[in-house]
Amino acid sequence: MQPRHYSDTAAGQNFVTRIVARWRTFLDSDFLWLFWQSKSAVVAFTCCALILLCSLFSHWIAPHNVFDTAGFDLMDSELPPAWMTGGDPRFWLGTDVQGRDILSLMLYGLNISLIIGGLSVLASVALGVALGVLSGYFGGVVDTLIMRFADAMLSIPTIMFTLLVSGVARVAIPKEYIGHFCAGYSDWRHCPDGLDAVRPHGAQPDAAGKGPGIRHGFANQRR
Repeated sequence: MQPRHYSDTAAGQNFVTRIVARWRTFLDSDFLWLFWQSKSAVVAFTCCALILLCSLFSHWIAPHNVFDTAGFDLMDSELPPAWMTGGDPRFWLGTDVQGRDILSLMLYGLNISLIIGGLSVLASVALGVALGVLSGYFGGVVDTLIMRFADAMLSIPTIMFTLLVSGVARVAIPKEYIGHFCAGYSDWRHCPDGLDAVRPHGAQPDAAGKGPGIRHGFANQRR
């Protein structure tokens, strides 16, 4: 019987081997070639990469620290961009009414926006998949209750729900958490898509072996 550390090492090597094999398969595929042939895809990927990098390094590339109130000067308020008449080279995009650099505000705000957007997407995926698994596993009454809950979520307007949460939870929950919750609610409302992706579709699998007309009719139906 081999010692445990030998088995752990072998398992780790097998895992690395599988990862390397998958990467080789990906690199050998036509995906990268097709990607570089599409100019729109390259431009979109470049823009997304630049936005992500600016968000990650916003605290280092921002010209000014927007949280340092001692550096604000009301004499610099509402300045136009640097290339316009009356602009200041220190503020490339100008300043706001409090004398803060607009470019720095955009970079710091980009970081916060991407964090909130990413967390809301992760929450929507986790909620949708979890409820979908429960719905498909138990079925029956549980499936009906979960699907009716999903329908109820879709029927509530986002603005009304945001106002309701802000008014009810303002006393017990800090405002920043309320903002995060309301910002992600528009994504959480799509959890029925996760439910619909993992639950059975009734007659659709049976229709897959039928003629073109039946397949076309059943392919676009959703409960």
